[in-house]
Parts: sequence; structure tokens; C-alpha cells
Amino acid sequence: MRRLAQPALRRAIRLALPRRGGAILVLIAAAVILQGCGLIGSPPPPCPRVAIMDQAKTATFFRDGPGRDLTDVTFEASIIDLVGACDYDIDGDDSSVSLEYSVLFTATRGPAATSNQITVPFFVALADPEGGLVAKQVFEAQLVFPEYAVRVQSTEQIHQEIPFNQAHHGADYETFVGFQLSRGQLEDLRRMRAN
Repeated sequence: MRRLAQPALRRAIRLALPRRGGAILVLIAAAVILQGCGLIGSPPPPCPRVAIMDQAKTATFFRDGPGRDLTDVTFEASIIDLVGACDYDIDGDDSSVSLEYSVLFTATRGPAATSNQITVPFFVALADPEGGLVAKQVFEAQLVFPEYAVRVQSTEQIHQEIPFNQAHHGADYETFVGFQLSRGQLEDLRRMRAN
């Protein structure tokens, strides 16, 4: 499991209640009674948002040299999903939220590939409530292709602790995940998007 050195993904499940006045009143009354008896606590706070950075969700790797057409591609990689949950520890100015989430990668072997594995650098960055960068850490994911496989997927586990005080809430922070692209890859990406 990868741990961030410094300061969610939980998919919210929302139940749609039928629009019947009597049934809704009964459900609300039951919830109020159970909460009053201490059988139901208040709902947990929302998790901080964890998102795949759109400009860094794919990466194309080429063989050495100036060639940049399809025959020069060694691997193409994508970050396709994030799944996880969070847990709060609320204690005034020493509060924190702990996130555990999985990052799902896929990779495709290109015609110029000479290896059965690729190591791709990816980052996890944390933005504060004002949108400023609080922390960023780069990790590596290794994707290994079984014999004759053209496509493979892999999952990396991330653990993240976000401290916060009474001025903010854990859900006010946002985490971004993406590939750590080289200058050449950024130029290639801009060129491809321009065409």
C-alpha cells in the first residue's frame, strides 16, 4: 500500500424514496425515534473528493528516437477508475480524515514494445479549500504483461491522511491523481490534441 508522506474516494450511495406522502412521513418518524433512542447516529461527513486529472489520465510511451507515429509506440497507459472510502477522526483542531482508495491502471503493448513490462510514474496531489497545492508525491506502478497478452490492468492502493481544523472540514480538500508526464510526453499530448 502506498502512503502519502503528508497532508476520498467514497462513492456516495443515495436511495431514492418513493414520492408517497404517508410512507415518507412514516420513514422520517421512525428515523427520528431511533435517533432519539441512540440507535441511529448522525450520518458521517462526506469524503474529500478524489479525481483523475483529465490532462494526465493517459500516457503514451515511444521508442527512443524522433519517430512519433503508431509504429513507434511501445506502450499506452491509462488511469481508468478510483474506488475507496474514508474514515473521520474528529477532535477539534486535531481532526483528520483517513482515505483508502484504489487506483486502477490499464496498459496496452504497442508495435514497438520490446519488453513485457512497463513502469509508469504517477502522482497524488492534495489541494486545500482555496485550491492551493498542499502536497504532491510521485509513485511508480509496474504493469507486467503475461506472455502474448496485449492488454493488462493493475491496481495500486493509496492511503492518505488529511489533517484539518475547525476552520475547515475534511470534505473541503481535494485529491488529484494522474500520470507524472515528462516534458516530451506533454509536448506529444499537446501535438495530438491540436490535430
